[in-house]
Amino acid sequence: MNRRLLEPIVLIFITILIIFFIDYRYRISHMEDKSDLLSLPAYEPNMEYGIVVDSLKIYRDKIKRNQYLAEILIKFGVDYSDIDLAARRAKSVFDVRHIRSGKNYSVLCKNDSTERVQYFVYEESPISYIVFDFRDSIHVHKGEKEVETRVSQVKGSISSSLWNAMVEANADPNLANELSEIFAWTVDFFGVQKGDEFNVIFEELYVEDQKIGLGKVKAAKFKHYGNDHFAFYFIQDS
Repeated sequence: MNRRLLEPIVLIFITILIIFFIDYRYRISHMEDKSDLLSLPAYEPNMEYGIVVDSLKIYRDKIKRNQYLAEILIKFGVDYSDIDLAARRAKSVFDVRHIRSGKNYSVLCKNDSTERVQYFVYEESPISYIVFDFRDSIHVHKGEKEVETRVSQVKGSISSSLWNAMVEANADPNLANELSEIFAWTVDFFGVQKGDEFNVIFEELYVEDQKIGLGKVKAAKFKHYGNDHFAFYFIQDS
């Protein structure tokens, strides 16, 4: 082949190789960037009362004796006219006159120099709460926290009373009342004696990792005067 013809062909071939190499490196680098992005943990906003609170400042306290909604909110700069409007709009959800001392509340404010109140939340119970929304248009709604059910088991022997035996077993003494109702027709709990035994599988209810009470008793055995009595939770008619 003529040398003059060969030189351009070689040059074109080398150019194609260079372009291919650059494109290959570009693709590899972008794949690495994407893999780095995929390895990053997904952003999960911090939620309380169904509200994203990452950009809010939160003040928490308990309702004091003879304290009213207006007294609390005026301290945070909320106009009395807005408080009155919120109380009127809450009537179908919650009567603000029923606010009780000892209950928890939270005031959620803007996290800036104004600290303007965005929400007031009154915890009616460990599960339910009332949200007063003071943003663009004042409105009020009721919400509930997620309740987690955990299954536990406790067993023990009676030395004095069933109530004391529950306490000694580090169990909720209210389980004694549950067992009294479950075995009401088979065991005389006024006649329990030393050495009687119990074994209970039951539910405990938690909100935000804090125990709030008992759920269902799933199964129980009570040994009384040497006789075993069994009970199992079931749903009748399907």
